[in-house]
This record gives sequence, C-alpha cells and structure tokens, in this order.
Amino acid sequence: MNECPLRESAAAYVLSDLSSGQRSTFEAHIAEGCGVCEQEMRAAGEIAVGFGSIAAVDPPPSLREKLMARVSTAPRVPGLLFQHQGLIISRSAELDWQPLGPGVDFKVIHTDTDRRYSTMLVRMGPGARYTAHRHVDVEEVFMISGDMNVAGVIMRAGDYCRGEADTLHGETSSEGGCVMLVMASPDNEAIA
Repeated sequence: MNECPLRESAAAYVLSDLSSGQRSTFEAHIAEGCGVCEQEMRAAGEIAVGFGSIAAVDPPPSLREKLMARVSTAPRVPGLLFQHQGLIISRSAELDWQPLGPGVDFKVIHTDTDRRYSTMLVRMGPGARYTAHRHVDVEEVFMISGDMNVAGVIMRAGDYCRGEADTLHGETSSEGGCVMLVMASPDNEAIA
C-alpha cells in the first residue's frame, strides 16, 4: 500500500478534530479517491465505535446495589467530604458560623485533638473588634478578604500574620469587615 501525506488527517477527520480549512482539504482529497485515506478512516471509525460501546456498559445490578447500600449507610458529617488514610477534604459552606464575640464569628474546619490546634474560618463584621490575647501556641492568620488592623498594620487579602507561642496579640479590629483563615490553639488566653 502506498503512503499518503494526508493519512494522519484521517483519524482527526473521523473525530472532528480538524479546522474547517483542513476538513475541506481532506474532503477534497477523499473525493479524488485516495484508497489509503479511505481505509484509514474506516479503521479509525471502527475504533471510535468500539470505544463508545465500552463506555456505555452498565455495571452489573448486584454491584450497583452493593455500592448504593454502602453509600446510604455511610455516616455523613456536615463539612466533611472525604477522610481516608490521612487525607481530609472539608466543605466549609456546610458548617454554621458560631459566635466568638460581638460581630465576630467562626467555623472550625479541623481540630487536631492530639496537638490541641484548630484550623478555622473567622469572620469579622464592619467595625468589629476582637479582644487582646496571649498565644499558648503558634497562631497563623491568612487574610481571605477585607481588612484587619493588627498592631497598627492594616492587613488585606493575601496577607499573612504569625504569632509565636507566649506572645501577646493586642486588640484587633476591622473597619469594613473581613474573612480569614486562622490556625491556632483553642487555649489562647483572653487579656482584659
């Protein structure tokens, strides 16, 4: 069989993966009667049909029933999408905001009970203030949106703050409101 320079276009033509110009050129070539490209198109078409029939196979009814039974009995914890072999995926939108102080709310995303350390979202409303506190462990804050005044510095989206253990964190405030990711100990001590 003679080789044809357009042979590679045959499979792309069958899969509709040619530009309109390439498609027109290839159709004109086929109209001239290239047997090599016609044979290549038939072979590509058979393969495409075979892939389509593989994808269309339904699982046996017994397997589907077992899977659905297992899914329906699996406990569902709000906010926890997946937990397996040390991997956890959370959906914070499923968790309720809890009050932390006037105009300040939080959602605990994860708590490491062994370390006594939590990862949470914290939301401050416009004009809200949060009391001064002492860190009993490292505290990390990543600003997601809004503004927050920490030690006279205005933090904005994308800013990061770290407080080492045994440091004091003065009162914080937000002029326009904010949302932040906070990783801290639940044992931080409020300072009056």
